[in-house]
This record gives sequence, C-alpha cells and structure tokens, in this order.
Amino acid sequence: MEKINKHAQILKKKLSFLYDQMDQLEMAIKGLKHQKNVKINEISIIAEKCHLRLENELKERLVLLSKEKIALAEEINCFDDMHSHITE
Repeated sequence: MEKINKHAQILKKKLSFLYDQMDQLEMAIKGLKHQKNVKINEISIIAEKCHLRLENELKERLVLLSKEKIALAEEINCFDDMHSHITE
C-alpha cells in the first residue's frame, strides 16, 4: 500500500508540473496572439497612411496634368487662330 501511495504522490507531482506547464503555454499563446493583433493593427495603420499618401500624390499629379492639358489646348487654339489669320 505504501508503494501505491508513494507512486500516487509522484504522479500527483508530475501532474501538477504538467498543469503548470499548460498554464505557461496558454499564457505564452495569449501573449503571442496579442502581439500578432498589435502588429496587424500597426500594419493596417501604415497601409492606410500609405494609401492616403499615394491617393493624394495621384490627385496632385492629375491636377497638374489637367492644367498642362488646358495650357496645351490654349496653345493649340492660339496656333490655330494664327494659322487661320495667315491662310485667309
């Protein structure tokens, strides 16, 4: 009977140790999940800022190209008028 009690105590200690390891692993998993979520949020914020910056750059470029198109159209009209006057 003593041997059984001794083995039962040894098994109880091992079981307690395993429960402690399980708790540590669960805490590590929770920590990693939290770190992952933080990184995902950081990446989302960076991606959104990058998207907004690129969108603004494209808008500015579009405005510049529109102005260049208008200036070119005015220059073409001017040459058309000059050509019309010359050929008349």
